[in-house]
Amino acid sequence: MMVQRLRSQKKKRSKHFVWATRVVTRNFIKDFIGELQNIIGKRITAYELMINKAIKDAFGEIGEVTNPRIEITQLTNGSVAIVVYGVKIK
Repeated sequence: MMVQRLRSQKKKRSKHFVWATRVVTRNFIKDFIGELQNIIGKRITAYELMINKAIKDAFGEIGEVTNPRIEITQLTNGSVAIVVYGVKIK
């Protein structure tokens, strides 16, 4: 009975809330390319790549989490804050 209690105590895992934040801004070159793509009706891939890279970097920092969430908030005209969070089980 004592052995079973010790084994069950070893299996307990701790849970921690983790998050990472990235702020990305556009620049002149991406603005120029984005405006050209917008005029001809294409997807603005320069901004998509910039945001996707920031999300990947944030997930790389927090590691593997359960129930991950992403929030993107516009800060000013041309900059966004990306917050990635979840529960990390150790």
